Amino acid sequence: MATIKACRQANGTIRYSAIARKYVGKAIVHREARTFTRRPAAVSFAKHREVELEEQRHVPVTVAEPIRWYIDTFEPRSKWHHCKQSHLEFLERHALGKGNALNLSAAADQSAVRAGLLAPHPPPSGTT
Repeated sequence: MATIKACRQANGTIRYSAIARKYVGKAIVHREARTFTRRPAAVSFAKHREVELEEQRHVPVTVAEPIRWYIDTFEPRSKWHHCKQSHLEFLERHALGKGNALNLSAAADQSAVRAGLLAPHPPPSGTT
């Protein structure tokens, strides 16, 4: 369901923001907003955009896919060190990388550590 928010500008005019969201379960998989000067235009946009979003099929994304996209997109443009590259590739091929990205949370990370899928973070060096 779309939301229409009215916001008064500093000059006294009212602008209407139409916010369309698509949920899968309780997770927001897509969020989009546009601002209009007239409320009917905002309502029309929201209705049409919601129909378009409902017609789209949602494909589950693993954690490894955005990591691979990040490596392919930014590694040629920036000069990062071998350490960053190896950490990203480790996460990509690890069991955590095979999980659904929408279900990723700190609780899931902690349960993976308890199950032995991930090693816990070592304490910072120089501390006792």
